Amino acid sequence: MAVIATVFGRMLCAGVILVGLSAIGSPIHAQETGLISDSQMAEMRNRFANKITADDAVRRLKGGNQQFVKQENSTIHLDLKQLKTISQADQSKYAFATILSCSDSRVPLELIFDQSFLDLFVIRVAGNVSGVSQLGSIEYGLAHVKTPVLLVLGHENCGAVEATIQAVDQGNLVLERNIPALIEQIKPAVERTKKEHPNAKDHELLDLAIAENVYQQIAQIYYLSPVTRKLSQAGLVRVVGAVYNLRNGEISWLSQNRINGILSDVLSDPDRVKDVYAIPEVQFGLSEAAPLNGYPMSHVYRRDHDRSIRESRAGPGPDSISAKGRFSITGLGAADSTDPAPLPYPKNLTKLDDSVLAIPTKTFPWQDVIIVVIPFAIVVLLVLTTLIVRRCYSK
Repeated sequence: MAVIATVFGRMLCAGVILVGLSAIGSPIHAQETGLISDSQMAEMRNRFANKITADDAVRRLKGGNQQFVKQENSTIHLDLKQLKTISQADQSKYAFATILSCSDSRVPLELIFDQSFLDLFVIRVAGNVSGVSQLGSIEYGLAHVKTPVLLVLGHENCGAVEATIQAVDQGNLVLERNIPALIEQIKPAVERTKKEHPNAKDHELLDLAIAENVYQQIAQIYYLSPVTRKLSQAGLVRVVGAVYNLRNGEISWLSQNRINGILSDVLSDPDRVKDVYAIPEVQFGLSEAAPLNGYPMSHVYRRDHDRSIRESRAGPGPDSISAKGRFSITGLGAADSTDPAPLPYPKNLTKLDDSVLAIPTKTFPWQDVIIVVIPFAIVVLLVLTTLIVRRCYSK
């Protein structure tokens, strides 16, 4: 019996150790599934290997704008015979900048930067806001078109920012059904500007709010787009901000120090979105698929024989995680042209209620239970088998 007790004790200890390691290892593995592995980052570096550097891309944008201001554009005229060649070209080999800008017809991007076909990957939306559709386009531009620069560009006399100022000042504005979704994404920048510059009025207030909105959208991009953060950290992509002057055509470039400070503070925020990749449910064979940090995708795609079916996870309202102003970044402050040190960045990001976000998926953690239960069951089975064998031999 002493021998049996000894064997049972040792096996039980081994089982406890295995169960403990399983319980410890499982969450660590789960946390890492949302990150970019070393091999994936190496692949990212290979994608950018044949592209110009971020420094060169920024210089090209600045130089192109100078050409435009001097009325010396070199890319206006194009031989239409080249269109066939262009149509068959791989844009990822040529495009060097992803630009998020306003839809305003007074801001023709290729002209003001003196660029042409295959040069710019352009995303345009009123107020240059970064809703979910814009974020998806940005991630495509950086990770697949492989542009080494992301520029968020505001412009003088932006109607979307001006409407937001009116909404903040007057309250109940009558707006078409979907315009408030834009206003709410700009509103934190306007409120912050009014707080930091209480005496600013009219055009001065508008100019300050337009620049602040560029920082606001950059903060939102960093917060919601892990791949943008990763590529920035790796030095493969530079995020820059600027404002276009409608009257003279010049681009005013915003504080790079402050943008770097925003990235640093977002990285220190534990609530930032961490999952780089969307999680296809076919990968796990689950009926409910959600990123591991608690913010499910708005939808997933699954295979049904020869069809790809879209299953919606979205709550009521627009399919945008930021449609009602997910962020209230109240302490971002203001920057000037002297490129000051990064200003304090707030930690109290105000989240939307779950009715606006995709509905959180609550599923029973079968995978974790199996990882814990199976080793314990094996240990119990081995102990019982040993006891039975020894009893048989003792007879």
